[in-house]
Formats: sequence, C-alpha cells, structure tokens
Amino acid sequence: MIESVTRSRPGPDDLMRLNQELAGIVKAGIPLDRGLLLAARGFTNPEVRRVLERVQSQVQKGASLSEALSEHRGFFPESYVNLIAVGERTGSLTQALEHLIVHYRRQSRLRAAVASAVVYPATVLGIAAVVVALLLVFIVPQFAEVYHELGSELPWLTCQMIEASAFLRSNWGIVAVLSIAAFGYFLYKTVVQDVTHKDWGVMRFLPVLSTLYTYQTCLAFLSSMGILIEQGVPLAEALGLARTATVSGSARVDIDDARRRLERGEEAVEILGGLRFLPPVARTIVRYGAEQTRLGEALDEASDYYYTRLEFAQKNLVQVVEPILIVLLGGIVGTLVVALYTPLFYLPKVIGGL
Repeated sequence: MIESVTRSRPGPDDLMRLNQELAGIVKAGIPLDRGLLLAARGFTNPEVRRVLERVQSQVQKGASLSEALSEHRGFFPESYVNLIAVGERTGSLTQALEHLIVHYRRQSRLRAAVASAVVYPATVLGIAAVVVALLLVFIVPQFAEVYHELGSELPWLTCQMIEASAFLRSNWGIVAVLSIAAFGYFLYKTVVQDVTHKDWGVMRFLPVLSTLYTYQTCLAFLSSMGILIEQGVPLAEALGLARTATVSGSARVDIDDARRRLERGEEAVEILGGLRFLPPVARTIVRYGAEQTRLGEALDEASDYYYTRLEFAQKNLVQVVEPILIVLLGGIVGTLVVALYTPLFYLPKVIGGL
C-alpha cells in the first residue's frame, strides 16, 4: 500500500544529510537496513525519523531502497526516488547519492537565499504597517477633531485617511487578527515550505525573480539529465525522469514535446537544441555536447555554469529589494504627511473668515 505523507516533509537540508549518511553507509559496506536505522535515529524531525524507520523495515523485508522510498509518495520528491532507482539499476548507487548531495546542497543554499530575501522586506513592511496603524488609531483622530472644529473643507486624500482611521478604530481586533494570520501564512509558504519546489508563475514576469526562476528551472533539469546520461540511461527515459525534477509547467510541456519528437525518430541534437525553456547558452552547450557525443559532460558543465549564474541572481535580488523598500517606505511616509498637513495651508483663509 502506498502511503501519502505530506506533513513535515524533508527539506533540502534533510535530504542532503540523508544522502551523505547513505553514501557513507554504502561506501563502508554496512547493510542498508542497519544503516537506515542508524540514520533515522540521527534526525530530530519526528516525521522524517518515523518514515525512515518504515523505509528501513521495508528494506529489511527484502524491498530495494527505491521501492521502499516510493511507498511514501508525497514525502520524498519523485525525482529523488527516480535517481535512486536508476543508481540501483545501473550499479552506481554511490554515484547517484553523491550527485544528490551536490544537488540538495545547492537547493539548500538557494532556499536560504530566497528566504533571507523574503524575510527582510517582509519584516520591514510589517513594522511599517504597525507604525501606520498606530498613527491612524492615535494621531489621525486628533487632527480630524481639530479640522472638524474649524469647519474647513478637507482635501480628498485627508478625508480618505480619516475614514481609514475610523474604520481601523472600529474594527481593530478583526484587522489585527487577519493581518497577523496573513503575515504568518506568507512567511510559512515562503520560508518554512520549500519555495524552490513551487511553480510560481508570477515569478516569470517580475524583474530579477524571472531570472532566478529561469536559472532554477534550467539547473534542476540539467543536473538531473547529466547524472542520468552518465549512468547510461537512454535519452527518452532520461528526459522523462528529468521532467520530474522541474516544477515549471512550461518546461514539462517542452520536455513532453521533445520525447514525442524523439519517438518519431527526429535527431536528438535538434531536439535538445530546441528546448525552449533553456536559455540560449544552455541550448548551445547541450547541442554541442550531443554533436561531440559527450552529452553527459556537457550537461554537467552547463549545470555548473548556471549554478554560478544562479548565485549572482540571488545577490542581485537582495540588491534590488533594498531600493524598492526605500522608495515604498518613502511613499507611505510622504502620503501620510501630505494627507495630514495639506489642510493646514488653508487654515489662514478659514480663520480669516471667522
């Protein structure tokens, strides 16, 4: 029976550590079932430990490692299980595990970079929202009372500010609960959960984030294809397995089309060189490697190249976020100042008419 587990699924750090321990176990010649039990005891995440103990029990009963892992669909990534299965089938499990260590180390660094880029602006904006709320609750009513006593006609922006203040004072409890819940949910989805395994279509259209999205999709495909080709997996099968390593819907459509073209007998060089989701440089490297019958090496070289580009994109993301925050906070402060103090310019006329 296949068990669907989605709670507390392992992140890149957990999978990297698991692969490191499994690689050590295989190299040392320790029986896999005994090694899995030792590995399970080393995890503090109770859900990971529980699932690994079940995997160990299944291996002990005669199942292969990939078969035992596949019983927990939804817990271990499909691409992870597929690469383990290929390593077992080709007798190169150690090589597959070492590849996965590199892959999940990169995923862990990417996740940390994206999380830090998200937490910083989210925290700043959260503090700004609290300050604005306090101004609306305690300061704006005082200005509103003064303007009301003078009977002066207020600008549209000031009226909107006073109405927002009145609404917030009447419903502050509901607004506070909803705001905290939304903020917590946002941080949970972007930081706690693995954002690198989500197909966020909006990322394709935002500056810097679109580059990050493209490089991440490219890297996931190239690194998986590299290990599969080097282990002698046929190209059509390798494409199908590498498809599970990318979360991009458009990339999966491209890969499915490539497999159909391959089945029709079209040249592999043309097919690989025409994968539209890959950047031009990646297509050129892969095409050249296929022409020179060194496709596995070319895929690895392209993977390393785009990992470097991905690191640069992460740094650019942080550099872009800071000026955007400055402009946004300046806009918020400027709006408050204009809304509150614009009526003061009309007070001499109002007082003179009294």
